[in-house]
Amino acid sequence: MEQNLYNELLKQVDVVDVVSRYIDVTKHGKSFRALCPFHNDKNPSLMISKEKQIFKCFVCGEGGNVLNFVQKYEKISYFEAAQRVAEMVGFNHEDLKVAKFERHISPNLVPLYKCLTDLASFYATALQTVNGKDAKDYLIKRNIDQSMIKKYQVGYAPLDGTVTVKFLQSKGYSLKNIEDIGILSNLLNNPYDKNQGRIMFPIHDEDGQVVGFSSRRFKENDDSAKYINSPETPVFHKTHILYNYHNAKDTVRNSGYIYVLEGFMDVFALDVSGIKSVVALMGTAFTQEHINLLRKLKVEVRLCLDGDEAGQMAMLKMIETLTAAKIPFRIVDNADDSRDPDDIYQGEGKKGLVDYLENLVDAHEFTLNYYRKNSKLRSVEERRDFIIKTMPHVVTLPSRLEVDDYLNKISEISGFSYDVLLDMYKAEKKKLDAQKNVVTININGKYPHRQLLNRLQQAERLLVHQMIAYPEAMDFYKTNNVKFTDEFHRYIASFLAYNEEIDRENIYPIILNDINERIDDDQRQSLYRNQVIDIANEKDIGQKFNPSLVVDAYKVVQQEGEASLTKLKMEQELALATNDLERAKIVEKYRSKRRK
Repeated sequence: MEQNLYNELLKQVDVVDVVSRYIDVTKHGKSFRALCPFHNDKNPSLMISKEKQIFKCFVCGEGGNVLNFVQKYEKISYFEAAQRVAEMVGFNHEDLKVAKFERHISPNLVPLYKCLTDLASFYATALQTVNGKDAKDYLIKRNIDQSMIKKYQVGYAPLDGTVTVKFLQSKGYSLKNIEDIGILSNLLNNPYDKNQGRIMFPIHDEDGQVVGFSSRRFKENDDSAKYINSPETPVFHKTHILYNYHNAKDTVRNSGYIYVLEGFMDVFALDVSGIKSVVALMGTAFTQEHINLLRKLKVEVRLCLDGDEAGQMAMLKMIETLTAAKIPFRIVDNADDSRDPDDIYQGEGKKGLVDYLENLVDAHEFTLNYYRKNSKLRSVEERRDFIIKTMPHVVTLPSRLEVDDYLNKISEISGFSYDVLLDMYKAEKKKLDAQKNVVTININGKYPHRQLLNRLQQAERLLVHQMIAYPEAMDFYKTNNVKFTDEFHRYIASFLAYNEEIDRENIYPIILNDINERIDDDQRQSLYRNQVIDIANEKDIGQKFNPSLVVDAYKVVQQEGEASLTKLKMEQELALATNDLERAKIVEKYRSKRRK
């Protein structure tokens, strides 16, 4: 992979935008702050610089450019981090379009992924056979045509489950492989596919790799569970998956939203109605992993679970989670319609479903409507309970105008006067504000490396800092043939000398990229990366090139450098005089480096 490709990608990426897809980020002066995800952070110690396009934790020391962040957060390679980020910003290049999942998975999982892929193809083929005709007819009756079947790889598990097992064995997979992907029954005696006779929906991870299945009954006399999902396996973790995420993530840049639904059929109903940015929970609880996936999309979330009581209560819980995660969202107001999206589509067609989905309300409106519909307001106690449930939501409203609007609505519903409710609001708001006594750390001006650098290193650091920031300092470096003694400073000088046309607006992430590409040793790579970030965070460089400062620093480098070399020469001579040849060889090697 050429460095130029990474650099081109870095020019099109905003580190704040990408980091905020993973964690909650807040503005702090000219920079941004967040709880560091790389250690048990209690106070925000991760600083993100939009100007320098870097991040740095001043507690655990993690830092780098945007690709370093994604690499560390997702525990993937630098290349795969580039793929992730390229997907987010719509950066397309052929060199990034290679298989992803095989690059970083454990070798023992590779057979399972391949087995799942072959099994999905087997099910899809079985649906098109005579044996799969009834299942296919059922899908068509539900308005799922051949194009939808192909897009979602819908299949059929043959009624004779031993056929499926024998097929996989013929492809070279062991019974242990088949058991590990979660489809095997009766292992000891004539093993068969537990999904036999059911319609199969492959479940993909965010990269589009099949990781499991959900099977659905379709025969009228079948009294088994309507849906059966794959069990937890080494590659399938239900709480980490949003159905159709791998398709939807490519459409959200154009739509600006993502609908979150309950099931597969709802996803299909929205798709055929022209709405492609849609995912489903598949009947599982809303988890932190789901939050992480949605945050990456950086679009408005639109909640649309089933209209029954269970679905509405689930959305009420999701409101709290999304609010805490600071992800923008709205809710589809079901207007007391208990049908799910697929039922609406089957009954009213595309237009009826689209009209239903566009009836969006904010969290506070939904909460107020929910409690109003589900509260008995006949006595003072019941009306008081209604206030107790709704007031916590009012105190989180961002503006006083919204507070006034909702207090008026609550007053009208409950029968309590506006003034009484206002007093309650003020009391609750005071409590909430008191709880927000967050202790923060002051890192401005605190750069420990300054205290660790001696006079010579400080002078070299100043020169390097000016060289990174200003082309004029590079001219001075070349004209005066400056000799740095520090290995890191020599690396930076060499990099700048060979990259004279570098984009200085993006210079720090580009240098960090070069470190990642050219330095193989992890410890040295981390050390250099942290030193680059230390330089980027210096406060005293000024707004323009300072020639007198550079000249003074150069004089120190000359004087201290010569003194240092003289000292090394004396040490080498002493080693030779005492016949310590090994020590003499080490000192000579170090002297040679310093003279370069």
